[in-house]
Amino acid sequence: MPEDIIIVCPYNAQVVMIRSTLAADPTMRGIRTGSVDLFQGQEAAVALISLGASCGRLAFVLDPNRTNVALSRARALAVVVGSPALSECQVETVEELSLQSRYMNWLRQAFTQSTRTS
Repeated sequence: MPEDIIIVCPYNAQVVMIRSTLAADPTMRGIRTGSVDLFQGQEAAVALISLGASCGRLAFVLDPNRTNVALSRARALAVVVGSPALSECQVETVEELSLQSRYMNWLRQAFTQSTRTS
C-alpha cells in the first residue's frame, strides 16, 4: 500500500521533483515524500532514503545524525538509494573525508552482505 511508504530526501528540490513524478502515477499518490525534518517523529513500514549527490554539501547529505533519523523512520524496511557520485566527491575538510570514508565502508559492508546471501 502506498500509504505504508515514505521517501526521505535531503533537499527540498529533490522532494518537489519526486512528488511531481509520483503524482503522475495514480497508484503512487499515497506515498509521502519529504525531508528528514518533515518526518521527524513519524514512521512508516517502509522508508526509502534518497541520498542525492551534492559534492558541495557532502557534510549535510552524509551527516550521521540526519542519516540516523532517516533510517529510523522505517518500522520494517529501510532502503537507501545513493548516488555513486557521493563516493567520487573531492573532499575539502577532514570532516568530509571522515564522512565519505564512513559512507564507502557502509557501502562495502552492504555489498559484502548482499553477495553472501545471494
